[in-house]
Amino acid sequence: GHDALVAMLRTLAPAAEVEQLSQGEQALRALDEGSGQPLCDLLIVDWVLPDMEGGELLERLSSSGVPAARRTVLLSAFDTPLLRVRAQRQGAQALCAKPLLPHSLRHLLDLDRPLPTEAPAPEPADPAAEGGDPATLLGELDALLDDADSRALTLWEAHESTFIDLLPAQRARALAGAMQRFDFDEAQAALRGERKP
Repeated sequence: GHDALVAMLRTLAPAAEVEQLSQGEQALRALDEGSGQPLCDLLIVDWVLPDMEGGELLERLSSSGVPAARRTVLLSAFDTPLLRVRAQRQGAQALCAKPLLPHSLRHLLDLDRPLPTEAPAPEPADPAAEGGDPATLLGELDALLDDADSRALTLWEAHESTFIDLLPAQRARALAGAMQRFDFDEAQAALRGERKP
């Protein structure tokens, strides 16, 4: 995990000062120096932190108005066009899938070289326009969650409001929270109205 990433950073950039923080609050304190200048060259934020989501950390950093780093990257187990757009809205210049491979890290470390631009994410489709009826959408999401298929996230993001409208409020909230945490087992339990043990 993170130890391997730190070791790879030290190998690819031996002169760099590398600091690893495991909590979002620690990162906020470390990056809140008020100098008006980025405090580091490269900030790599994991989507899953013990005390908050990586997206929340990025939003809080970007709301301060001072860039925390010259380049900010969000790491996620899932890489979908919609998640890339969300990461960029939250202040990341890139979303990288785990595990971060050496050639990708080398590219991120080359701060003078622009990151490749991604094709824009497609606009979420209207299920009625696609001929997708609610029962089909629910079944499709359930099957993708059952297979732990990352396309479940894409389907959720494209039709989130439809799923929320279809389910009772408590189940909809549980499903939305589980999908934000990428907890597919919990999401499936909420979708089916089951209690997780």
